[in-house]
Amino acid sequence: MRYVLVIVYVLLAVTNAWADECIKNRAAFDIGSGTTKMVVARVDTCQQHVIQILEEEELAVGYKEDLGTSQGKFSEDIQKKGLEALQQLKSMATHH
Repeated sequence: MRYVLVIVYVLLAVTNAWADECIKNRAAFDIGSGTTKMVVARVDTCQQHVIQILEEEELAVGYKEDLGTSQGKFSEDIQKKGLEALQQLKSMATHH
């Protein structure tokens, strides 16, 4: 189910192109309650389907736990950890 949602996000982010420009690498990020996830896929944007998953990674970030201890708002520390996780995952994705 998680992969289906990620694939939908990837497909919504692309536009149709000419046949020789259809194959693109796309990344999708998922910020969950306890992890930040990334999937990089090779996508046929003309046919709108994933050809191959190139990389999947997830980093633990305790978003939900932090909300329980900080009165419904993310603490500065968890915001920093979340941003660092996104930057790390983005760095991995740009290699594709």
